[in-house]
Amino acid sequence: MKRIFAAVAFMISAFAHAASPYPEKPITIVNPFGAGTASDTVIRALGNRLGSVLNVPVVVENRPGANGIVGTLRGVRAPNDGYTIFVTTGTTVSQNPWLFKDINYDPMTDFVGIAVLGGFPLSIVVPPQSPYRDFKELMQAIHTSTQGITYATAYGMQTVCGELLGKAAKGKVLGIPYKSTPPAVLDVTAGRVAFACGETATTLSALQGRTLRALAVINPAGSKYIPGVPSVQATLPDFPIMQSWIGLAAPRGIDSKKVELLSREIYKIASDPAFADSLSGLGYASTPMDAAATAQFMKADFSRWRDLIRQVGIQPQ
Repeated sequence: MKRIFAAVAFMISAFAHAASPYPEKPITIVNPFGAGTASDTVIRALGNRLGSVLNVPVVVENRPGANGIVGTLRGVRAPNDGYTIFVTTGTTVSQNPWLFKDINYDPMTDFVGIAVLGGFPLSIVVPPQSPYRDFKELMQAIHTSTQGITYATAYGMQTVCGELLGKAAKGKVLGIPYKSTPPAVLDVTAGRVAFACGETATTLSALQGRTLRALAVINPAGSKYIPGVPSVQATLPDFPIMQSWIGLAAPRGIDSKKVELLSREIYKIASDPAFADSLSGLGYASTPMDAAATAQFMKADFSRWRDLIRQVGIQPQ
């Protein structure tokens, strides 16, 4: 009899556990970049809305360090119960695997994509006193320079952009590395570095205040935030589009139904024009994707940046 009662109790407990609603406790979003960064602003705006929809607190945990590797490892190694998810970007998914020898994660096997929200277009910016009046003049200067034209870079996409411009101009460029984008932009503004491939998130206020000048947007569609600025592709049709992106993923092994729920609700928020409008001060561009589209996008972006990084000859460190 005791065995029967024990079996019944076990079955009731197992059923109750299986039937537990999700979510029923706070969800943590690990951001591998620091507080106050563009990704942080976007994710906190998302978290506020997502918490209201799911009726649980959504907490953003910043774990910056090592080009996003520290926070990404925190997310990848978290329990796959749906209560810890993490921010993904082109840096952590598509560039780090080709820029560093040992990052201890594989975005193609360790991640389950949940959604892509949007990102920030890049443009080629120079100080207001720059002698280069347009993009063609910058390219001509790179072509003829014997010492090399300097560019500021704080992460992989900016480095690849600068080196691709050097190759396209058949000239010499010199990358000046920075730990983060704000000081890189500051040195361009001051004229200590000739140019940068900068995100609107960190350059828009300077462009609007005319302490920076945009020569070209690295997207054939241009940018509504800096109207009238031509695209790089107008001069170099084969130059790749460059736009940073922000998404969300979960550790592998997560229940697919939890991914579906998170993806559905996050996609709704990201697709709301009011959400994008709330981030317009950063120059945010909305490109929402659900889980299925995110998986395809991450795979394609991973391969694209492998080819671009190899093309410019950057060796893993």
